[in-house]
Amino acid sequence: MLRSYRADEWAAWFAAAELEAPIVRGVIFDSSLAMAEAAAQGAGVALLPSAMFNRDLRSGRLVKMFDLEIDAGSYWLTRLKSRRTSAAMRAFRDWIVTSSRR
Repeated sequence: MLRSYRADEWAAWFAAAELEAPIVRGVIFDSSLAMAEAAAQGAGVALLPSAMFNRDLRSGRLVKMFDLEIDAGSYWLTRLKSRRTSAAMRAFRDWIVTSSRR
């Protein structure tokens, strides 16, 4: 089982599956892209956000083994408090919020 920096990810998945979680050891990936590449190369099984890897799933490069998915967190859009919001920043924020609702 490949693991990310989110230490409780596998435990949460096994809990959602109503199974006892094994101890997960090994390399810790700090990037979903790197972990997906490792899985695609046969290094192990990864918990990845399927929306981010739709193309790889459609092409068969990655295979979704179970329908069970967990919510492993969110992303935050931030800016420096010391910097005023520009028109470009507002446009990007509006675009990202609109795109994430699809």
